[in-house]
Amino acid sequence: VTTETNGNGCSYQLTTITSWIGSADQTVNVDDCDQANEGTVVTTETNGNGCSYQLTTITSWIGSADQTVNVDDCDQANEGTVVTTETNGNGCSYQLTTITSWIGSADQTVNVDDCDQANEGTVVTTETNGNGCSYQLTTITSWIGSADQTVNVDDCDQANEGTVVTTETN
Repeated sequence: VTTETNGNGCSYQLTTITSWIGSADQTVNVDDCDQANEGTVVTTETNGNGCSYQLTTITSWIGSADQTVNVDDCDQANEGTVVTTETNGNGCSYQLTTITSWIGSADQTVNVDDCDQANEGTVVTTETNGNGCSYQLTTITSWIGSADQTVNVDDCDQANEGTVVTTETN
């Protein structure tokens, strides 16, 4: 309130009522799946009355980093690399690379020579390698001996008559 004088020299009371038409500075928090947008930005804005104010935007990254997973597998058919797009709990996408390595063993065939004809033949067994993976082992046993033989000998000396059995090595 002030006392003023008009053009005629008369005094009067002047009451000035000031209303604030500005805007308070503001801070906005934003979640974003793109890590490139993470950070704080301050801008000067103008409200509808033409008054300036500060707007602080704080952007938080809620995404997930791309991931690589290494997997060991006994099945050679699963060996390789697969890239998939996954979604985290915030609804943001990320790349998951799965690299599968074969740790199995190839099936094997072993050839064995044996002097005992009773062992001749093929046997297939399932074996386990050091990584816990199964494989087939085929053992082929070949008889390399000689059949027993009988030799008839004619001798003029009766003292040599009889049967003699000897073991020979071939």
